[in-house]
This record gives sequence, C-alpha cells and structure tokens, in this order.
Amino acid sequence: MNYYPHHIGDYLKDTAHLTMIEDGAYRRLIDLYYLHEKPLPAEKRQVYRLARAASTAERGAVDTILDEYFTLTPEGWTHRRCDAEVAKSREKSEKARTSAASRWQSKTHSDGNANASGKDANAYANAQETHGRTHSDGNAYPITNNQEDNPPTPLSGGSGWQKPDWVPADLWTEFEALRKKRKKPLTDRARDMAVAKLQALQDGGHDVKAVMEQSILHAWDTFYPLKSDAAPVAAEAWSDAV
Repeated sequence: MNYYPHHIGDYLKDTAHLTMIEDGAYRRLIDLYYLHEKPLPAEKRQVYRLARAASTAERGAVDTILDEYFTLTPEGWTHRRCDAEVAKSREKSEKARTSAASRWQSKTHSDGNANASGKDANAYANAQETHGRTHSDGNAYPITNNQEDNPPTPLSGGSGWQKPDWVPADLWTEFEALRKKRKKPLTDRARDMAVAKLQALQDGGHDVKAVMEQSILHAWDTFYPLKSDAAPVAAEAWSDAV
C-alpha cells in the first residue's frame, strides 16, 4: 500500500501519552506495516533494523510501541487495524480488477475487436489495482466516515471516467492539458492505456510522479522509463532489509 488517510486529530488524541520519540517510532512502524502489507518480523533485532532504531532510546521506544499496539504471533508482530485495512484494500483492488476487465471487454467487443479483448482486459485490469485506503479506527487508528466514503478522484475531461487514486491529480491534469494543446486529446481508451503504462512502469520500480514530470517536461504524448542508469528499487522484502 502506497497510500492511507491519516486523521490527525484522532491520532493525536489516541497517542497523547507517547513521547516524541515513541510517536516517531509508532509512525515508522505503521508505515512499514502498510508498505509491506504483512506483520513486522517477530525478532526485535530485525524490527530495529527496519525502523532504523540505532540508539538505546530509539530501541526502547520501538519496544514500547510493539508491546502496547502490536501482538506477537507466529507470523510476527501483527496489528489488528493494519490487517483489517490491508484486507479491505485487497478486496477493493480485486473488485476494481473484475470491473475493469468487464468494462474493457465490452468496449473492445463494440469496436469489433472481440478477439483481442481478453488480452487487453487483463492488461488494463492489472493496471487498475490501487493501494491502501485507511489508517485508523480508534486506539491510534481512527478514520472518519467522510474519509471512508470519499469516491475516487474524477479525471479532468472524459465521460465519467475516473483515475486511480495513486496517480497524482495535478500532474494528470497537466498531462491532459498538454495532449489537448498538441491537438491529441485523450479519449477514455487512451486514458486506460496511459494508466496501464504508468502501472507497468511503477511495477518496474519507477516513481510515478517522476515519470509523469519527465513526460510533461519533454512534451511527450505518453510515458517512458526514467532517463537514469537504474530505476528506483521497489519496496524491499523483510528478508532483504535485514
């Protein structure tokens, strides 16, 4: 998960008893949990390494947070709210995949391209997977109904087509304006293909924001890998980080 809403007011209320260093440790452990979508390692030494806790005080803060907010299980240190939100995110992603595949198949069939619809639908569906949604439900994980019910951000232009939340809205609007200025406005199908290409680049380790900024800077009509010797490495697995 690359994104989750954070309700500041409720969070501060539920963590008011924590010291500054404990609060920092908690936020870092939460980020790691959502990033990897799995329990923290059972061995505290590995958790210290992942959280970059080097001093005695920092490691003591990690111990305090683990004991207060997490539960040690055979799978590692689990967090009830994190697990619930990861499961919810995966369920929404699967629904989005199914819906996208159905929509794409219908569109390609109407264009007389039924033979290619299966392949295109799978490519588009894979690109539509979005990441985490929420942060809290009390006990330092509060979330308001307004946050939970917010619909996806609509695209500029188009007929009700909506972009995934992980695509920066400001850069997408600028990219659409660039295409329009070059007399190559995006159709819904072109938007689908552009998002699919962004997803593929992201899966390959490229930063979406940097990729979009590069295309806008060079006035390109589509997205390409970053011009560098190597793309940024995606989030490492627990075993790679220790």
